[in-house]
Amino acid sequence: MVVYALCSEQDLLKRAQRGSDAALNELFLHLRPKVLDRCLTLSRERDDAEDLTQEILLKVHRHLHRFRGDSSLST
Repeated sequence: MVVYALCSEQDLLKRAQRGSDAALNELFLHLRPKVLDRCLTLSRERDDAEDLTQEILLKVHRHLHRFRGDSSLST
């Protein structure tokens, strides 16, 4: 088992783009609370926020290969 907990978001992103499932999981564990918090602020409904978070993370996964890294992924 590989642990990426001490890696930066940028490092995790690069590893995930190269196909590392472990890095992708760690990246999503890092991003999920931030995304969920924003979705809760917007929707004010926990279930809706959970659904939106899932959709956002799926979209990130689908388009991860196109992300250039000009900005932080969390933005």
